[in-house]
Amino acid sequence: MRKRKVILILLVMVTGIIVQSSIAENESNILSVSVKTDKGYYAPGDVIRVHGMVRTSDNEPVNASLFFTFQGMDKKIFSGAGSYQTIIPISLAEPENMYKLQIMASAQGYRDRNLTIPIIIMEEPSSLAPIR
Repeated sequence: MRKRKVILILLVMVTGIIVQSSIAENESNILSVSVKTDKGYYAPGDVIRVHGMVRTSDNEPVNASLFFTFQGMDKKIFSGAGSYQTIIPISLAEPENMYKLQIMASAQGYRDRNLTIPIIIMEEPSSLAPIR
């Protein structure tokens, strides 16, 4: 039986959050998905600007469907030549907290990839907020 090696890198940066997910296996039908947000934290009523890439295990771009789920909102987009970008609105009524943005990438002939990234909502900057 082949062992799966799962690598998940989560980096919080001054300009946002980068998530990269990939699986190293001896198969060619694996998707690698990178995700970047525009900020480290958001206020109620803001929008989350998300962009990234979808690639094969050989680092080739892949046209994929991406499904985003955030606080009861679902959105579907398509990557063109492996890259994508979208906007996710945040309700004015969302209380301060850490939430999850869930992303699923799907492409014909490849296994679906699921990612979850944290989204921090706060009304005013605090000591917990990343430095801008």
